[in-house]
Amino acid sequence: MSRWRRLAWLAMFGQAMFAFSVAGAYAANDVHVESHYREAGYFIGDVIDEVVDITATPGATLVEETLPRSGDGQWIELREVDVQENAPEHGRFKLHLRWQLFKALRETRTIPLPAFTVNLRHGQTVLPVKIHERQVMVSPLLPVILDTSQTSLRPDSLPPLRDTVRPMRHTLLALALTLTAALWLLWRHDKPPFRWAAAGPFTLACRRLRGRQGRKLSVAQSFTVAHHAFNQAAGRTVFASDVPLLLKLRPELARLRPEIEVFYARSARVFFAEAPNAASADDVTAIKTLLAACRALERGHKP
Repeated sequence: MSRWRRLAWLAMFGQAMFAFSVAGAYAANDVHVESHYREAGYFIGDVIDEVVDITATPGATLVEETLPRSGDGQWIELREVDVQENAPEHGRFKLHLRWQLFKALRETRTIPLPAFTVNLRHGQTVLPVKIHERQVMVSPLLPVILDTSQTSLRPDSLPPLRDTVRPMRHTLLALALTLTAALWLLWRHDKPPFRWAAAGPFTLACRRLRGRQGRKLSVAQSFTVAHHAFNQAAGRTVFASDVPLLLKLRPELARLRPEIEVFYARSARVFFAEAPNAASADDVTAIKTLLAACRALERGHKP
């Protein structure tokens, strides 16, 4: 090898050593690492939240492929890694790590959080940043000395008994109220089983005018049904001039006196007028309304 070639190799080696020394100086002087976490008061199963702040020269970028991966460890397991802050323009990076303890201890002792290394890239330079082991204090859940009764297996605890008396009372009360309301509605609207019970004349008249049977009746037949109801209520044949007598015999109908008088006036027009065809469906509607009101009074209710 010639003298000049040896000089060239020495120059290249010197440049490489200079670049390495510059990178080392950059690593030592321009990167600052801080780890924040609670150092004591942990038991088996607890989760340790750790925040690692990395401060570097602006322009450095975080190589996320070098972040630690979750997995098992001897005492502790890394469950999650999250980059909370990634600001290359300011050279600030914040990592959030969640560790979980999974081994029981018989005495209080310190356990290391595993060390790991992440890389920063600044131009063509790759800078490894090492986060050294950190210590946490873990305590046992049980005392150190246990007797035989404390270490033997125990049967499962029975579930606590719930008081069912109060809910049962509420249920029975609700059922009673529901049944009472249902029976009242059936009776109020003349539905089975009350439909087959003994009924007053106005209830019977309302039944005849209701449904398919009532639609088959003519206007004159509807008036006839109503007349029969008033006759049965009075115990005699009632004409228009006998309305005061009807109200005397059935005083509960007194509040319907204007409607009853109108009914008899319409009946006279239908049966005795020269133009009986003047009656219409409105007369049937008025008859049904009047009989429904009389039925309510017959049952002791307001119309």
